[in-house]
Amino acid sequence: MTDALFNKGISGGVVLAIRDGVPNFELVGMAKSVSTSNEFYLRPDIGHNTVEYDLTTPYEGNVFVSTGEMIKYGVTYVISMEKLRTFFEEHKEEIHRQGYYPDPFFIKQIQRPVK
Repeated sequence: MTDALFNKGISGGVVLAIRDGVPNFELVGMAKSVSTSNEFYLRPDIGHNTVEYDLTTPYEGNVFVSTGEMIKYGVTYVISMEKLRTFFEEHKEEIHRQGYYPDPFFIKQIQRPVK
């Protein structure tokens, strides 16, 4: 999990960390999903009134419950590179049969000492 700010649609995006300062980036994982909660709210019948609603007049039509998804910005779940590496190693033959060769992305890099 990271506390970086991600928006809806970022799933599958890369997660980078800075090693030894810019421009030394390290691929540390892949964004999986943002934290969300479902919210319920009342709404009027869509076909009841096509004109703009007057807030001074009480609504008398049918009311329905709708749901909406609220993104909790600042919390994102991430799949670590170790998990991704393990998955690709376990399914390597099948992935290659499908015509994909992600091997260069999973070469273990030489760890440089941190300054």
